[in-house]
Amino acid sequence: MMSTQIRFDLDGLSRAIESGNAGYQLALYANDAEVHIIDSNDPGCCPQVLHGKDAIGTWINDMLAQCVRPTVTHPVLACDHLALVEELHTPDGTNLLYECTAEVHGGQIIKETVTLKGKWRAEAAASDHSAAANEPTGGPSPQRTQLDL
Repeated sequence: MMSTQIRFDLDGLSRAIESGNAGYQLALYANDAEVHIIDSNDPGCCPQVLHGKDAIGTWINDMLAQCVRPTVTHPVLACDHLALVEELHTPDGTNLLYECTAEVHGGQIIKETVTLKGKWRAEAAASDHSAAANEPTGGPSPQRTQLDL
């Protein structure tokens, strides 16, 4: 008897995230999937937990409604786990860095953890780079290039 293993479409997920294709993103979640959203900047805060496709779909659509431009980097799929990094760029110049890890089964996400790792303003970064040109060392100081963690 031959077994058929369904492979998770990590490239498709990355493209769907970057293009804002909510339907395809949601199709990659199991009906009873859970998503845990953690803000590492606020360790005392309880994670937000989303249960099922309806809640996950609302979350995805809320992100798209904010006109966020995501970039996916470092996507990795190994056996039944995936990981990727999302950089989100908002119209007001705020940038967010998320690490996402998930368990997959039958070609769908069954449990995902999304952790906010950093938040910074684009204008601050741009002014830091122009100010860095006037510094005696020729480069920005370490304090100016750190993320707000």
